[in-house]
Amino acid sequence: KSINDEVIAGTINQDGSLTIRVTKIGEDTALAGIMRLVAEAQSSKSNVQVLADKAAFVLTIVALTTAVVTFVFWVLFANLPKHNSDQSMLSRHVTVYLTEVLEGGATAKVTSALQVFRTTQDGGTTELFAVGKMIDIVRIGEGVPRLLDRNVRLDTRMLGFGSHIPF
Repeated sequence: KSINDEVIAGTINQDGSLTIRVTKIGEDTALAGIMRLVAEAQSSKSNVQVLADKAAFVLTIVALTTAVVTFVFWVLFANLPKHNSDQSMLSRHVTVYLTEVLEGGATAKVTSALQVFRTTQDGGTTELFAVGKMIDIVRIGEGVPRLLDRNVRLDTRMLGFGSHIPF
């Protein structure tokens, strides 16, 4: 360094003496500027992080929707004795197989497959009882997620002796 050069924190004096004039303090220093840049970088999210957050949000809504639909089917099947006259065990399987983000990320369309199986009381045979799909429209763009529309379609069902599906 030579006369009138700027020095910053960490400058080493190898020999002789220095007279240093302080021209910047507090927020004006280079160290404060570096700290400000680091804080800004830590507080901002990248595009990938925003996309991952939206995908996680949609997946959460799908999982909660599936849980509610499963509960409704469970209550419906458990409380209709004509539906399952021998009170055989019913098990449901729901698989999300399509998620589409619509309207620039404001809503999502979630399509899920639904299968209901019936197992005889003695634990013997298990047979397919009903097959369908659920199509949900979920608003995801305004903070709190909201289910806008749900369409449940039963594609096939068993209609044998003692069986009844009131849809």
